[in-house]
Amino acid sequence: MKKKSHLLHLLYQKNTLILGIIGLVLIVLSFLFKGHIEKEEFIAQILAETGGLFLVVGVLHWMFDYNMREEMLRDISYNVLSNERIRQCGIIDCYDNSLELKDHLEHWKKAEHLIIGAHYAEGFFSNYVEIFQNRCQHQRQTTVLLSNPEGSGIKYLKEIDPEVPNVAERVQRITKLLTEPPYGCPKNMHIYLHPVVLRYLFVASDQCIWFIPMLNSKGRSPIPTLQIRADSSLYNIFYQDIQRLIEQSELNS
Repeated sequence: MKKKSHLLHLLYQKNTLILGIIGLVLIVLSFLFKGHIEKEEFIAQILAETGGLFLVVGVLHWMFDYNMREEMLRDISYNVLSNERIRQCGIIDCYDNSLELKDHLEHWKKAEHLIIGAHYAEGFFSNYVEIFQNRCQHQRQTTVLLSNPEGSGIKYLKEIDPEVPNVAERVQRITKLLTEPPYGCPKNMHIYLHPVVLRYLFVASDQCIWFIPMLNSKGRSPIPTLQIRADSSLYNIFYQDIQRLIEQSELNS
């Protein structure tokens, strides 16, 4: 591969040199026609202009080869290395909006064990009720982590933002949706109450984690989502973090 690349580089340099030589030869010939052959001014002019064209093209080739080629290769190398680092970390996809994940409904339905981490927002659960209904029908295990209304995380949120809604009522409605017919069933649904303010929301299976970071500022804005494959460094870090969070949470009876 290196020999082939070196050969192409030599050919490229050779072509540049040939263009320059042709240009100079044509310019010299134009002077010969003009000085020694009568009534050949038109031919001399054509030779001079053609020679000048070849010379300019040769110079441009040289400028590209020595001034731009190195920068282009550096950009290509940077992009290749960046993509390789992303691949090794386990990131296989990215979405601009966490609400646009409908392409993964089948995976969420069929995963043997699905773990969902959230606070107290009802939107996700009401938008994807068919997932929970399908999982209950096929007796697949689902673990959901919600905010503990009496936990330190909610107490902290209420201290910095008096407009925090009634968390207990929202958690109760989500629990009812997930554990009672027609969409839920208590047998295969395990709901835990976590005491913290989550740094990220998530949907996790044995194959992937959908990582949804939280925004720092107030207000509504689309939240991006990263899909991380199993058997990668990022997956292992976050999956272990999720398991510890379950251990530190209370089962909602």
